[in-house]
Amino acid sequence: MISYSDLVPELIVFEVRYPHRYLYLDNCGKILKEISEHLKDIGQADMSINSASINFPKKKLSVAFSPELIVIQIMYSKDVKMLGEYSNLIVNTICRLLEINVFSRIGNRFQFIKPTNSPDDFSKIFAKNKLINIPGEVINKLGSKVKDQAVKFTIDKDENFGYNFRFAYTKRDYPHINIKDFDTSKFISEGIFFDIDIFTTKSVLLSTLDCSELIRKHIKDYEFLINMFIE
Repeated sequence: MISYSDLVPELIVFEVRYPHRYLYLDNCGKILKEISEHLKDIGQADMSINSASINFPKKKLSVAFSPELIVIQIMYSKDVKMLGEYSNLIVNTICRLLEINVFSRIGNRFQFIKPTNSPDDFSKIFAKNKLINIPGEVINKLGSKVKDQAVKFTIDKDENFGYNFRFAYTKRDYPHINIKDFDTSKFISEGIFFDIDIFTTKSVLLSTLDCSELIRKHIKDYEFLINMFIE
């Protein structure tokens, strides 16, 4: 039996989308300058006509933005308090300079992994919850063994939020995320992957958004959902 505390965080992402902003090219450099002055300890910054990014290895934090999107993420860390505080600063800075006042979508994605070298662990967890139930006679007709099992589905939580779920047994020889300039010592090559994206289904006004509070709420939702599936 495993629990939420057994899971290793790989990636926690906070993302906001908005209508195309033509002020991006005029303000990209200003945005990078303001963010770097507040967060300091810059690792690498890149800028193009389509997007820009900056990372902060000591904080395990990276930021990317474009005329239509802001993505803020932490790697190998459960420090959602820091993510929330910096997300508020970053989102408000970009919105001020790009004159954004409404978001078409806000997403909060959590990717955790449980180390194991046994694919049967995945099968046992999700067969018990009836998320995977391939009868033996069907398997025998098709072949001898089921491999690369995964569960993926989307659910509307209510009129304001939805969930994207993806659970899979994974075995990989290299990181599936961009971890340039970050410590990769915690990278796990084999295990059960728990990926949940919590997203809004309606437009959200900037004036009503508190990134820190929303992320705090969503990490509790994530823990509840994971425990529901693996109990």
